[in-house]
Parts: sequence; structure tokens; C-alpha cells
Amino acid sequence: MTKRNLISCICLVALTVLAADLFMPRGEKEIYDNVVRLHILADSDSDEDQAVKLTVRDAIIESAGYLNGISDFAYLREEIVRIASEAAPGERISSEYGEEYYDTIEYDGVSFPAGTYKSLRIVIGSGEGHNWWCVLFPPLCLSAATARDALGGTGMTEDEVNVFTKSKSIKYRFRFRLLELFGL
Repeated sequence: MTKRNLISCICLVALTVLAADLFMPRGEKEIYDNVVRLHILADSDSDEDQAVKLTVRDAIIESAGYLNGISDFAYLREEIVRIASEAAPGERISSEYGEEYYDTIEYDGVSFPAGTYKSLRIVIGSGEGHNWWCVLFPPLCLSAATARDALGGTGMTEDEVNVFTKSKSIKYRFRFRLLELFGL
């Protein structure tokens, strides 16, 4: 590859990245930075383990008002694990914080685009069973009916809230065909 071709490719990639920023709907790129998903994994698919998962879920949802007032994420994580442990005594409860891919989901007219989000995982036992998840922040685990109000209470602008509430599908998907051909 000649030096001229290499420079042309670099410029093309840089231009594509800049264009992606210009054409992405206002506020959409901030969604992935401001949303934390809650993911609860059951020990197994047995009826008993699934019931434990739902008990843990219900305990966390019941405490949502209290949890919403906690601004220190490390403490919030500890409290969620504590609540889960109290709801399922004798079960091994662990937590993981990282990033996970989620499909598009809608909560009563509030649509979250598919993508990689920050995620707090509560793992019960081995975590090999079916899971349950919701949006921990903004607090949409409470009720889908309050989803738009919860978004408004986070300090998001109206345009940013509209990305969630008025989106019917993914508007833009940027791909690099050359990288896809090489499996990268």
C-alpha cells in the first residue's frame, strides 16, 4: 500500500467518524453514558431458582425510592447486593459492574436503542438461569408509566428525552464494510 493510499484511508475513516457525530440524533450518544441497566441472573431455570430471582427483583423494586436517593454508585451497588442477599437468605449473591449489549426495549412509549450500556449484574448462585433486567438509572424499574417523568428528572434536555420517547427504530447504523469483510 502506498503512502498516499494509507493517508487517504486514514482521512476517510476520520471523515466517517466526524460525519457519524454530525448525523447521529441529538442526545443519542449520551444515552449510553448516562444509563445504567440492572441485570439479575437466576442460579438455574428451575421453578425454585426462578422464584428466588423474582423475589430478589421485587425486593429491589420495593426499595427503588430509597435507592434513587443514593448518588455514590459504589454504595448503591453495595445496597443492591445487601437487599438481594436479604431477599434470598442462604443464596450466594455476587455483583458485576461493566458493559453489556442490550437489544432495543420499550417502556410505555420510552424506547431505549440497542447498544452497549453500563450494567450492574446481580448473579444468584451460578447465574446460569433465565434473567430479568430493567433500567436502574434513570429509575425505570419502578413503573413503565413513570418512565417519561423519570427521564425528565435526570436533567436531560427535551431533545435527549425525545431520543428515548419518539424513536421507533434505529435511525443510523454506521458500519465499515472493509472491516466486516475481514471479520474485524
